[in-house]
Amino acid sequence: MKHPTEVDKTQFDGALIASYGGGTNSTAMLIGMAERGIRPDAIVFADTGGEKPHTYQYIDTFSNWLETRQLPAISIVRNHQPSKHGSLEAMCLANKILPSIAYGFKSCSVQYKVEPQDRFIKQTFPEAFEKKKVIKAIGFDAGESYRAVNSPQNWHSNYYPLIEWGVEQGTMHGRHHRCRPADARQIRLFLLPKYSPV
Repeated sequence: MKHPTEVDKTQFDGALIASYGGGTNSTAMLIGMAERGIRPDAIVFADTGGEKPHTYQYIDTFSNWLETRQLPAISIVRNHQPSKHGSLEAMCLANKILPSIAYGFKSCSVQYKVEPQDRFIKQTFPEAFEKKKVIKAIGFDAGESYRAVNSPQNWHSNYYPLIEWGVEQGTMHGRHHRCRPADARQIRLFLLPKYSPV
């Protein structure tokens, strides 16, 4: 499936889904989309149940900021069949283990992040799913181009806006467009004073 380049996004008849991790790169990706007039159909954050309280507060603040830019609010999804422990963090603590990624596997990431997002997409955009016209925007920066891979699923393709724009963490200046700094402190300074209701 062809990636939705800046030229043909308005002609794409499927679902463009932004995968939001709550970190610097995915935040910069969404700011860049807002600056370029790229509107995803949904922005999805997979909650593993172990985030810090300030992370949830920030996601709520950023979601409100996105809405002021005519982008969708962040949809929070969770594993619908959590372990008996409830969250990824609780499971690891109870079993005295690290997440599977520490051992070179990705089962925790799949169970707590990928599967909840995929279920949301299939339920919310069934026509795009059936037609195999779903594109997931993922916030890997240009310095992480080695991580950019085609989707193993046949119903969606992966799109890496920061890589397309030539944006690397630390500067966030792309080849073609200027983006805000990817330093987390600078992103907060960019966002919060402009949105904060106090």
